[in-house]
Amino acid sequence: MTTIMETKTIGRAVGILYILGTVFGIASVAVTSSISGSDDVLAAVEAHQSQLTLGALLVLAMGLVLAMIPVVAYPILSAFDTLLARGYFLFRSVLEAVGYLLPAVAWLMLIPLSGSADVPRVWGGTLFDLEGAAVVGTIVFLIGASMFYLVLYRARLVPRWLSGWGLLAVIPYAIPVFLVLFTDVDVSTTSSTTDLLDLPLGLQEMVLAVWLIIKGFDTSRIAPQERPVS
Repeated sequence: MTTIMETKTIGRAVGILYILGTVFGIASVAVTSSISGSDDVLAAVEAHQSQLTLGALLVLAMGLVLAMIPVVAYPILSAFDTLLARGYFLFRSVLEAVGYLLPAVAWLMLIPLSGSADVPRVWGGTLFDLEGAAVVGTIVFLIGASMFYLVLYRARLVPRWLSGWGLLAVIPYAIPVFLVLFTDVDVSTTSSTTDLLDLPLGLQEMVLAVWLIIKGFDTSRIAPQERPVS
């Protein structure tokens, strides 16, 4: 049986992990900006190898930190819905972690390739962006996030306006994925619009993280006399 103190601690740990993962992700983008914005990625990699290596390590750190969230939260989530808790663990701790591993490995592969004159220049952009893997990774992320927010909403572990916000914010976040899969729209040319669609979920995650650090999960839902939601 999870005690009230353990419930508070788990909630705060989840909030801290969310913020750490976001910080690592933003840092990886900032560190590799000189490469991502280049017309010749291989040449940029050759000139900024240390930045790319650091960016890859930050992506790995982000993946590891975010993969820990379902592990830490599992004792709480499984008390209310074991199936969704296990699904969340599968999608975020396993599948999504692989999604972060792939770009990190691809980035590190670019370092030896950048010094070879025999490598087609188009490989640089292909390996750096990994567009197909990015789309699959986003789908995996959205499925996992939906499971997480559904448990939170049903169990009332946080205010329903907060978990409901997460469930609704999944919808605009998914729009660019459907555009890529089912239309000819080049999402890369509408990055500002994509950022706006991603903003509600990104903001919700940070509000949730701060809420959990300050308040933790609702202990009244975990009290020994409380029966788990079916």
